[in-house]
Amino acid sequence: MARRLPPLNTLRAFEAAARLGGFTHAARELNVTPAAVSHQVKVLEDFVGQRLFRRLARGLVLSEVGRAYADGLGQGLDRLAQAQGVLYERRPKGLLRITALPSFAHAWLSHRLPEFLDLYPEVSVELFLEYTATDFSAGDRDVGIRYGLGNYPGLRTTHILNDEVFPVCSPALLNGPTPLRTPRDLLNHTLIHDCATRLEEEIQTWTPWLRRYGLEDEHPPRRLGFSDSTAVLRCAVGGYGVALGRTSLVAEYMAQGRLVRPFKDVLPTDFTYYLVAPEATADEPRIAAFRAWLLDVARAEHDTITGM
Repeated sequence: MARRLPPLNTLRAFEAAARLGGFTHAARELNVTPAAVSHQVKVLEDFVGQRLFRRLARGLVLSEVGRAYADGLGQGLDRLAQAQGVLYERRPKGLLRITALPSFAHAWLSHRLPEFLDLYPEVSVELFLEYTATDFSAGDRDVGIRYGLGNYPGLRTTHILNDEVFPVCSPALLNGPTPLRTPRDLLNHTLIHDCATRLEEEIQTWTPWLRRYGLEDEHPPRRLGFSDSTAVLRCAVGGYGVALGRTSLVAEYMAQGRLVRPFKDVLPTDFTYYLVAPEATADEPRIAAFRAWLLDVARAEHDTITGM
C-alpha cells in the first residue's frame, strides 16, 4: 500500500518551528525567510486537515495535535538520520589494491579504471601487474583477477568474463601479397602464439586449429612465440603474422579496426577470468563496489563482443 506523505520541505519546516519555538528561529536554521517557513507549515496544515499551531498574541504555541505530530515526526527524522549515518559509514572509501595478469591489465582493465574512480571519488586504486597468484595472507593486496578454472580455495570467487579463441590478424594481411582468405592460406603466414600457454590450455595453441582445418600433416608454417599475450597481439597488429586471440584481450583492437578475424571459426575455452578476494574482507564496501562495477562493465563488454 502506497504511503500518503506530505512534501518533505513542509515536514522540515514544521519540525524546526516546533523544536525551536517559532518561525524566526526555524528560518535561521533552514536558511530561509520566516514567511517561507510559515507558508510551508500552512501547506502541511492543509495536507493533514488540522491546525498544528495556535497563533496567540504572545506567539506560536503547538496545538495538542501539533505536539503529538511533532513528537512522532522528530522520532522519524531521528531514525532517518541514523539510517543515513549507516549508509555514510558504508560508503566505498579508502585504498583498493588490485592484482591482475599484465595481459589483462593492459588490454582490458587499466583504461577502464578511471570510470570506477569517477563513480567512487573516495576510493583510490593501485593496480599491480603480476604473473603469479597472490598470497592474500600478506595483507598487501585486496582483490585479484585470475585466469583459470575458478577453483580458488579460501577465496570468494566471482566469474567475470567468458572467453573464446579465434585467429586474428592485421587487416593488411587479408589482401596483401599472400592473401589470407581461406584457412589453407595460413600455411603462407607466420603463426604467432603465446609460448607460455599451459598444457591444459591446448585450445590456445595452433595445434588444434591446424587439425581442425586438416592442415596438421602439411609442411608446418613458421611459428613465432612470445611468453606474453600483449607481445603476441602487438606483433599481429604490426602485420607480422596471424595470432590466436582471446575475446577478452582483442576486443579493443577489433573495435579500433587494428585487428580482424579472417575466419568466423571460434573455439570456447574452459579458462575464464575470475575476481577473487579473501572471504573475510570480500564484502567490505570498496571491494563490493568494485565487484559490482566490474560485473556491469563485463556484461556490456560481452554484448559488444558478440555483436562484432
